[in-house]
Amino acid sequence: SILRKRYELLGLKDIYLDYAGRKSPADPIHARLFQINVGDGVQLKLIGEKLHICNDAGATLAVLAGKACEQWAPRLDLVRQVNVLALVERRKDESQNPDFQTMLKSEKWDVPIVEVVFSSEVSSFL
Repeated sequence: SILRKRYELLGLKDIYLDYAGRKSPADPIHARLFQINVGDGVQLKLIGEKLHICNDAGATLAVLAGKACEQWAPRLDLVRQVNVLALVERRKDESQNPDFQTMLKSEKWDVPIVEVVFSSEVSSFL
């Protein structure tokens, strides 16, 4: 078998949207998100049972949602590159659940949308 490069988008449905919003505006995560640019390389890192999107220093920018964690944790060793495709602004008033809204400490924050480049085995028919 041969290895082939594959690309997959981790979008809003794959990200725990309110992660940075639950941090105070003074938390360093907001400065890290502000410093990230489209095109920057980031990394997926398993911390505890969650997969984090981290900057090049290994500091958390975002956390993957449960289903995306389950999907990517077993494939982490296949990941070759992760790039920021976009930063989406999220606001406190976008949270539909009033119980969740009370847990948010920031009025707005950025959520990174990333592209994962990974290896996939292709069966050879030769």
